[in-house]
Amino acid sequence: MISRERKKSGAVGGRPDVRVYRVVPLGGTPEDKIYRLVLSHQRWLNSKGRYGKQLDKEELDFRCLFLPGIDLSYARIPYARFRGGSVRGGRFVGAYMPHSTFDGCDVAEADFTEADLRWCVFETNHEQACFDRANTYQVAYTVVEGAKNRFAYIMSFITETPGLVP
Repeated sequence: MISRERKKSGAVGGRPDVRVYRVVPLGGTPEDKIYRLVLSHQRWLNSKGRYGKQLDKEELDFRCLFLPGIDLSYARIPYARFRGGSVRGGRFVGAYMPHSTFDGCDVAEADFTEADLRWCVFETNHEQACFDRANTYQVAYTVVEGAKNRFAYIMSFITETPGLVP
C-alpha cells in the first residue's frame, strides 16, 4: 500500500498553484512487504535491470501466499519458506534458493530450470514441476528426510571448520 500525500506550492511565475505528489511508503503487513519486493523484482525482470531491484533477501517467509504464475527467475532467496499457498505455474529459472522449504505449497507446473536448489525440501507435489538442469544436490522430498540432510550439512560444516571441534 502506498499513500499519496498532497502538497500545495505557491504560485510561481504567474502559473496557477502546482500540486506536488510525494509517494510515502507505508509499513504494512509482512505480506505487503513481500508483495512489494516481488513487484520490484518483476519490474527488474521486465526492464532487464533498468528499473526495480533484483530480489536478494535471505529467509523470506511466503507462508500461505497464493502467487500463481509468479516469476522469481534469477532471484536470490536462500532459506526461503513456502508453507501452504501456491506458486502453481511459477518461474524460478536460474533462481538461487539453497536450503529453501516448500511445505504444502502447490508447485504444479512450476519451472525450476537451472535453479540452485541444494539442500531444499519439497514436501509437496514436486512431481508436477520442471527441474531441467537444476542443482538438486541433497534435495529432500519429506520433512524428516530434510531434517536428516540439514543435520548432515551442519555436521559437515562443523568438522570441516578448523577450531570448532576440539
